[in-house]
Amino acid sequence: PPELLAYADGARHAPYFEPGQGVTYANTNYVLLGLIVEAATGRPFRDELRDRILRPLALHHTSLEEGAALAADVVQGYQRQEGQLVNVSAVNLTWAWVAGGVVSTAADLARFARAVFDGELLSPASHQAMFTFSPGTWGRLEFGMGVYRTQSPNGELIGMDGGGAGGNSTMTRLPEADVTVVVLANVAGTGGLDHIRDEAFAWALAQRAGPPTA
Repeated sequence: PPELLAYADGARHAPYFEPGQGVTYANTNYVLLGLIVEAATGRPFRDELRDRILRPLALHHTSLEEGAALAADVVQGYQRQEGQLVNVSAVNLTWAWVAGGVVSTAADLARFARAVFDGELLSPASHQAMFTFSPGTWGRLEFGMGVYRTQSPNGELIGMDGGGAGGNSTMTRLPEADVTVVVLANVAGTGGLDHIRDEAFAWALAQRAGPPTA
């Protein structure tokens, strides 16, 4: 973490704006939050993650990868480079730490999403703060605390995306229909997953509506 924070040091980069004058997204903020958790609890972040989230929600296939190599049961990851798919599974995820070092499954993320959206993990005040969005945060995305809000062909979505070497993910909810879609892909460098996400929502809504009547 200290090496990551060194890249974002104010002596190396000018601030986007004065404190309190705007909102933007940065992975560095997650690194800072991880260090705050460790300082506040006196325990490693991985232990807090395990005891506060993974075990209570029975997320048995989710972990913070801190070793030199990924576990044997993690899928191979590929990166598109100059038109070719390159296996980048040997990339060490420890550099990302809490900003992107977690591996999971679609089923675990769906369970986690339900807990997040329904307020199962937070106090009512914290849950309300998490889902208070700042307009015009980043392009078409409005950010809350670790979640964004955006418009899609199916309506307003709330959730979060992730990506790194060899992988892409999205976990989003359509609140008005109470439908959540999770998409995981073991390839990166080919664009986002918005089109797959939107098609999945459209399919789910069509299934709920039933077959057309004559």
